[in-house]
Amino acid sequence: MFDSNFDPYQALITMDRNLQALIAAHNGLAKRVEDQGQVIDVLIEGLNNSNKANEVLMKEMASSVMEKLKEVK
Repeated sequence: MFDSNFDPYQALITMDRNLQALIAAHNGLAKRVEDQGQVIDVLIEGLNNSNKANEVLMKEMASSVMEKLKEVK
């Protein structure tokens, strides 16, 4: 049952390397998620600014239309 070629020291080295690779992969993924979150924040900010600009334009258009209607009467 027991493998006579089994080297516990080598197994620990292999496990350590695998753990290091897993940590590096996790850190890389965490960085990508953080970067994407920052991109999403910028996009949301841009959309909010666009909405505010649209509100101002709509108010100005409504005011202009109301003035034109008053002139027509």
